[in-house]
Amino acid sequence: MKPERLAMRLENRVREYAESKFASDVYCYNDRSAEFCKIRLAHFSAEFVYFLKGSESRPISTLSCRLYFDSDSPYHYELQEIIDYLDIYDYHCYTFPYIENEKRLDACFNYIKDFIEYRYDEIASLRDRADELKEHKLGEIKRVYPFDDSGVSSDKASADMFYGNIFNHYSDFLVGRYTELPAYLSFVTGKLEKAIKEYGKLGELTGYERKLVGFIKESYAPYQAVPPECASIIDVRQYKNTGSKEFAKLVCVSVFLFCFLFFLAQLIVNLYYMKAALFTDFSNPFLSAVCGIVPGIICSVAFRSKLEPLICRNKKQALEFHSLMDEKADKTVPKAAGAIALGVSIILFLCLCRAPFAVFDDTVYYRDSSNPFSHYDKYGTNEFEDVIIVKGRYLDKNYTQYEEDPFYIFLFTGTRYISANDLSLTDSELEEVINILEPGMEEYRKRSINAIEDLY
Repeated sequence: MKPERLAMRLENRVREYAESKFASDVYCYNDRSAEFCKIRLAHFSAEFVYFLKGSESRPISTLSCRLYFDSDSPYHYELQEIIDYLDIYDYHCYTFPYIENEKRLDACFNYIKDFIEYRYDEIASLRDRADELKEHKLGEIKRVYPFDDSGVSSDKASADMFYGNIFNHYSDFLVGRYTELPAYLSFVTGKLEKAIKEYGKLGELTGYERKLVGFIKESYAPYQAVPPECASIIDVRQYKNTGSKEFAKLVCVSVFLFCFLFFLAQLIVNLYYMKAALFTDFSNPFLSAVCGIVPGIICSVAFRSKLEPLICRNKKQALEFHSLMDEKADKTVPKAAGAIALGVSIILFLCLCRAPFAVFDDTVYYRDSSNPFSHYDKYGTNEFEDVIIVKGRYLDKNYTQYEEDPFYIFLFTGTRYISANDLSLTDSELEEVINILEPGMEEYRKRSINAIEDLY
C-alpha cells in the first residue's frame, strides 16, 4: 500500500484518539518525508511520526512516537528513552518499520497507544525532571552521537533551535538503531547469543541498549519482543533479502511465462492459417517461443517487485512488502529496457510467426524461411501454369558439370516459379500442394527439364 494512504490513516486514528482523550489540541502536518501528528494531553504531548520515505538512517514506512514534557519545547524523547528513564522492565519493540497495510498500521498504533495509556502516570511524573532529562540526553548524545556545540549562542531561542535540531537528528539515529541495526534484529528474532556478539562489536551504547544487553544476558527463556500483529520488522525479512536462488527461480518463471505466451500466440496464428488457407507450411511454435527469453530475463529484473510475489506462498503479503520497498527505487530505466526488449521481441515474433508457404483460394504466398524479415512473394492462383520436374542442376557456370537431383517447381506466368527445394515439405505435403494447384495431375507431368536454366 502507498505510504501516503497509510499517512492519512494514521492522521485519522490520531484524531480519533485525541477526541477520546478530550485532548486540548491535535496538530498534523506532512513534510513529504514524514507525517507528524501531535496530541497535547493533560501532562505531556505525544507525537506520532510516520516516515513515508526511507533513508540511510531509517527504513521506509516506519512508525515511532516522541513524547514532549512541554508542548512548546523542541525537546522530545523516544519511547525507548522513556523506558530507560523510568527504569522499567519493558524491552518490547515500539518502533515499527515496513508497515505494509492499514491493518498493520492500526495494530502498531494501538500498541504504542496502549503503552502510553498504561504508563501514563509514570510518564507524567517525569515532567518534574524535564530539565534534568534534557541535560542527561544531551550528555548521552555527545557520548553516542558526537556533535560540536562550542559555537552555540548563549541566546535561549538560538540554543533551543540548535539543540532541537540535534534532538531531531538523534531521533532519526535511534529509529535506525531500533529497526535496522543487526544487533537489535537478532534480539527481536530471538537470536540472543548473536545479539550479544553484535552489541559487543558496537562502540558506545545508549542507556536503553545497555539495559537491553543486560536483559539479554540474563534471559533464560524466549522473549517475544513484538506481537505477531505488529511484527512487520520480522515478516519483511523473508522478502527484503531474497537470495540468488530465489532470483534465479524468478528469472526461470518469468522466462517460462513469456516463452509460453509466444508459444501460445504462435499456435493461435497457426490455427488461423489452418482455417483460412487451403494449405500451410506452419511456423515452428517452439522457435517462436524463443522470443520470450530476452524480455523474460529483463522484465524479471525491471518488474521484480510485481513478479516475485507470484512465487511466494503468501502472495498478498509478498506483494504489499515488495510494493512498499519498491517505492524509492528508480524504475524508469529498467522498465524502459523491459518495454524495449518486449517490443523488439514482438517485432521478431511477427516476422517468425508468418507461414513460409501458404496457398489460399486466390493467392500463393512464399517467403525465404531462412530470413524471417523477408517479404512475401505473391502469386495469383490464376497465374499458375504448370508443375515441372527439374531433373538436376549444373554445377558450374559453363554448364559442363551436371548432377542429377530431381525436384519440382511450380511455374507461374512470366517464368516465375517456386522451387520445392526451397520448401520444407514432406513428399505427402508436396503431393497435396500439387493436387490443390493442379487437381488430378499428381501422377501426370506435362513436361520435365534438365535444369532451371532450360526455362529461359
